[in-house]
Amino acid sequence: MRVAMAIVACLAAVTLAGCFEGPKGDRGEKGEPGVAGFSGIPGAAGAKGDRGDPGLTGPAGPAGPAGPAGVAGPAGPAGAAGAVANVRIPAAGNCTSSETCKVQCEPAEVMIAAVCNNHRPREGEAAADEPKYEHSSAGTVARCPAPAGDSMVALCVRP
Repeated sequence: MRVAMAIVACLAAVTLAGCFEGPKGDRGEKGEPGVAGFSGIPGAAGAKGDRGDPGLTGPAGPAGPAGPAGVAGPAGPAGAAGAVANVRIPAAGNCTSSETCKVQCEPAEVMIAAVCNNHRPREGEAAADEPKYEHSSAGTVARCPAPAGDSMVALCVRP
């Protein structure tokens, strides 16, 4: 009986084979997009094991020791010669005198400023001393009344 059933099944398959095949039809319109599916359940952890919570970052460590100094580089080229300065600060003279302290410019120079170094007014005076200027053929002289501290300062310019 089994053999007969196998023969009948083969004959039915051969007979019905023509029913399921036919010419292909035209391709239809594209359908509307479907609804998004649900996300899957996450898988189990791998074989490495749980790393745990990383926690908070700790404070920065102290700075390491300084390294050795580097090798000095070669010297650079020499610069261009500078211009001759026309301003001079003359040395103060007679500042140990009990009467006056003076600074003098050369005859070809002009004194543009002078300062007495006693920055406070004398007793009974409202303001500190200002230098007194004298012009002569020997040059400009500035004098401060004594005591003028240890010195006074002036600027002489060669025009």
